[in-house]
Amino acid sequence: MNGKTFGILSVITLILIGLASQLTQKNTEQPLNVGQPLFPNLLNQLDKVTEIEIKQAQNPVVVSLQQNKWQVKQHANYPADVDKINKLLVNIAHMAIVEAKTQSPDSYAKLGVADDDNLVSLKQADGRVLARVFIGHGRVDKGDNSQHHYVRKIDDKQAWLATGQIDIPADAVDWLQRDLLDLSDSQIQAAQFHTRNNETLRFTKAKKEDDHYQLADLKETEKLSSDYGLKTLASTLSNLKLDGVLPAKELAFKAQENATFTTFDGLQIKVFLAEKQQKTYIKLQANSVAKEKSEAQQAKAIELNQKFSPWAYAVAQYKLDNFKKVRADLVELKPKPAEPAPEKTPPVAAPTAPQLAPAPAKKPATPAPIQTPDVVPVPEAKQGFLDKLKAAGSTAKTTAKTAAKEAGQAVSEEWGEAKEVVKEKAATSGQAAMQGLQSGYDKTKSAVQKAAESEQVQTVVDKVKSGVNTVVEKVKQGAEKVIETTQEKAPPAQKPQPPSQD
Repeated sequence: MNGKTFGILSVITLILIGLASQLTQKNTEQPLNVGQPLFPNLLNQLDKVTEIEIKQAQNPVVVSLQQNKWQVKQHANYPADVDKINKLLVNIAHMAIVEAKTQSPDSYAKLGVADDDNLVSLKQADGRVLARVFIGHGRVDKGDNSQHHYVRKIDDKQAWLATGQIDIPADAVDWLQRDLLDLSDSQIQAAQFHTRNNETLRFTKAKKEDDHYQLADLKETEKLSSDYGLKTLASTLSNLKLDGVLPAKELAFKAQENATFTTFDGLQIKVFLAEKQQKTYIKLQANSVAKEKSEAQQAKAIELNQKFSPWAYAVAQYKLDNFKKVRADLVELKPKPAEPAPEKTPPVAAPTAPQLAPAPAKKPATPAPIQTPDVVPVPEAKQGFLDKLKAAGSTAKTTAKTAAKEAGQAVSEEWGEAKEVVKEKAATSGQAAMQGLQSGYDKTKSAVQKAAESEQVQTVVDKVKSGVNTVVEKVKQGAEKVIETTQEKAPPAQKPQPPSQD
């Protein structure tokens, strides 16, 4: 065989190989049927995937495998969450057709499979695409509550409903390995904060099971504002997650740490703070300070520093707020003890004020005193006195009745509803006056009889005068009480003038 013939055969062989390859590829891409995997060969090629590209309207994400570590390109190639990546790859590989949906581009958006929706591309190292699919809205099957998604291949007009639960985070941060540290307050034996007021807050506890920390340099006049203030600070590194990340070299951290946390087993974590574009970032540094250093403890500190040293982390605001605390936020003055009460001494009785006689009330005209002769024969004096006494009593009785009657009439004219009250008061006063007159009469009669027997006429006359004046005064007081009571119960009325005593 000459060279020319060999060349022709070689060309024919290459053509046949190319045709066979094309036929093989066409046979691989068979039409999709219900129950068939969306990507029949992907499950066996997952180990070849080195890049995941997710095109989104606002936050495109590229996750790539570099030196056997998955990294997020949009965050300076920070380590990605491997669990999320593995779950995404396996779920796409296991997606199976449930039913055909629409082929109309106008309906794609309703299903979430339009050209600007989530497009996931799985690539191998040479750039070849192993799978590319629009992942649309999810739907729960009413029969078995299984999760389904609307999907559409990039080169296929047909949209499908497929099995599988595909979670695609909306933000690139959610693809990061967000866990940093998880040191609870029960693990922290001591902590120290350098505050913005150039203060140093040091607090410790002796045992893990202790609930409260002791603040150093607490004065006798001070106390902690809350039992949980220091415990909150000690919990700063508990469940600590990043919300963003930058290379540490892009920020200017000070040499002085902002806080130091030491665990019971001798692991020490220092925290440094810096700002960039009005956002606060932290840097972490690990050390082993155990009295009896072990290789395991030192290896753990080295491992953490390898993880922490290249990066500055944005964390939740409530974590950053712990670094803003100052001493005044944690300490307050104790209340002053109450002054002892003075010894009680027995009270000194105040001198009793002398009893002052009440101011004399306005008196009605009093009857003229009874004129008696200087010397009266005893029998005539006795009879004359009794006659005059009866006359005085009758006059006093008439005066009391008249005054009460006039007062009652005046009140009745001003306020009819008080009439019965006035009458009752007047009757009561009249009875009191009559009783007083009768008592005075009986006493006077007895005195006259005794005087007649002892011939002490002048003394009897004086007593008679006193008795008559007493009776008249009682009558007057009774009338005034009636008038005063009436004025309290009724509208103001003109007080009647008592009749003159002739």
